[in-house]
Amino acid sequence: TVTLAFAGGGNYTVTLEANRMGYFVVEIEYTQPDGTAELVPAAARILVRAPPHSVPAGWWRASPNTTDLIECSIVPELGSEEWTPCQGGADAGVGGAGYCEVGYAGPRCEVCVNGTHYFDKAVGKCKLCEPLENSALKLLGVASAIFALLFALFHMLRSTYKPRHWALRRPVLVGRRILIRWSQYSMRAKAKNIFTLFQILAVVPSTYEVSLPKELTEWAAVFRW
Repeated sequence: TVTLAFAGGGNYTVTLEANRMGYFVVEIEYTQPDGTAELVPAAARILVRAPPHSVPAGWWRASPNTTDLIECSIVPELGSEEWTPCQGGADAGVGGAGYCEVGYAGPRCEVCVNGTHYFDKAVGKCKLCEPLENSALKLLGVASAIFALLFALFHMLRSTYKPRHWALRRPVLVGRRILIRWSQYSMRAKAKNIFTLFQILAVVPSTYEVSLPKELTEWAAVFRW
């Protein structure tokens, strides 16, 4: 609190109070010569912002010299407790890692220090990556099942098979019509071009660190998981 007195009487009392986001809330009170005090209207107050000394838990910043605090992931746990990888504090460390729990680093503390772990945003924690052979076997199994199903479906539609049950006749008839239109409009080449475009949109931005037009990336985001 600072008090400014004037020779003609009266004084201004300026109070600065830092909040959690790094803003200084400024309250200015003017005391007239007769002792009457009044607050200066909010529109005439001065707003000052400076980097806070420490960062509260659940928030992160890149360095101690920035005023931009970024909210971290906060995930409820059993009971009334909450978990966040951002412990806060006054020591920024290297690249803001000082505000993170042990084993976490990077923006919002969402980078796992251990290279065998990945950050799961659903729980806000680092998890151990599955062995490569397990992931490969799962992917191979799913791909094989899809290929076998499509092969059987394609073979049935190209054959002269006629289902006896009425509920299957119409889907088979529609499928055969789709195959005819597929050949008539040369959709195989068009499908290859669309698949190639999707691969480019999915890989180029992260590989070459470039931004693509929004019109190209919006529709491709539907196929990502």
